[in-house]
Amino acid sequence: MKKFFTFSVSLTSFAIFVMGLYFLANIEPFLAIGFGILLLIHELGHVLALKKLGTSFVVTIIPAIIKTINNIA
Repeated sequence: MKKFFTFSVSLTSFAIFVMGLYFLANIEPFLAIGFGILLLIHELGHVLALKKLGTSFVVTIIPAIIKTINNIA
């Protein structure tokens, strides 16, 4: 059940990103989908590298998000 939830959240965020590119950036739908797939492949490379190093993705990304929020505020 957890894998299905994770997959559905990932698919939903990908769809929102592509729709945002299509409607807000006013680019062609195939270009928006291609850019989304390119970004997805790039980010999966980060996940694979973290798995190879034995580091948890959540442990790495949460402090980065907190640091970014603190720099903005």
